[in-house]
Amino acid sequence: MFLSAATANADLTLTFGGDVNFNKTLQNPAGEGVRVRGRAYRFEQLTADLRPLVDGDVNFANIETVVTSQAALPPQDKAFVFRSHPNSIRHLVDMGFNLFGLANNHSYNHGFAGLEETLSIFEGLAHSVPRAIAFSGIERTREDFGRARILRVGAHTIAFAAIGIMDSQFRVGSAPRAGVLNVKNQADYDLVLKSLREAVADLKILSVHMGIEMKTSLETGQRSMLERALSEGDVDLVLGHHPHVVRPVQSIQGKAIFYSLGNYLMVGSANITGRGIETDYGLFGRAHFAWDAVSRRLKLQAVEAIPLTDTHLQPKPHGAQAAEARIQALNSLSTRELGSAAMRFRISAMGSGVFCNPQSLAYSVRAKAVCGEGR
Repeated sequence: MFLSAATANADLTLTFGGDVNFNKTLQNPAGEGVRVRGRAYRFEQLTADLRPLVDGDVNFANIETVVTSQAALPPQDKAFVFRSHPNSIRHLVDMGFNLFGLANNHSYNHGFAGLEETLSIFEGLAHSVPRAIAFSGIERTREDFGRARILRVGAHTIAFAAIGIMDSQFRVGSAPRAGVLNVKNQADYDLVLKSLREAVADLKILSVHMGIEMKTSLETGQRSMLERALSEGDVDLVLGHHPHVVRPVQSIQGKAIFYSLGNYLMVGSANITGRGIETDYGLFGRAHFAWDAVSRRLKLQAVEAIPLTDTHLQPKPHGAQAAEARIQALNSLSTRELGSAAMRFRISAMGSGVFCNPQSLAYSVRAKAVCGEGR
């Protein structure tokens, strides 16, 4: 169900997950799907169990792959090199995805040519699909990075920017050429924060690709760095990814930071099932916002957190008992890392996590359905 934002007072729901890639390493992209261990899967088969979850006005994914139909692009000398066919992204758009992060360490798997391919594919989609989409993370000039991307959904505007770790040779330079910015470079990060701070929008979102892989705890300085996005960048929601495991979730002054969502649909990754309840799942989120007439912004009302399994091929929600164990593990991790700033989820009847913002004065329609009249 897609909600219609017909007036300035309309509610808005955002769904989100972590890393997405539709192909195995060094495998040529195919227009109809992917082959895994000798078996063919259509894109529709890979996402069948995700489709019922993707029901927001805005639906986000981090695209951790070059997007191209070309088989002849020379690969970088890396252990994992991903190329996904443009039809896989068209499939996501058909499902309802309309917000895409492109900034990550696999966006340049095929060098500058791959960066240009990916950016051109998304530019073409933006002009050809029937609903508005927005993307960020690859640009041709620093000036382009200085302007946050804007997605218009009904009466609302969402400002969006993406930045991540990178190989410095692919950093966008003075000559117009598709490139990325480095989240660990102070000037680059400041530029992205400035783009969001100066954007006129009802909701501001930052996508960040960083962190040590398979490590659930935060690196030194990561918390203060991403908290800067809320204060200096005027950001409402930070969506982190890259470690391929779920990291803590923070609630701070009515805003939220997801330090890592883990995998969403990462065909090129290993099956992490059975590695333990802290590291064997990806996190699907659904955030509900309502219009605040005083600040004239959308304000976070509630968050649903749904643990996903089989993120290496055909993601689906964990069963109730397994989901509850993982939400409890996430609560413990967040409290251990963040103390009182942790976003602690209560367990729903389905085992998923629910957070209801205690600062909310009036809940949105969907947040009220999640949290109840009494909040």
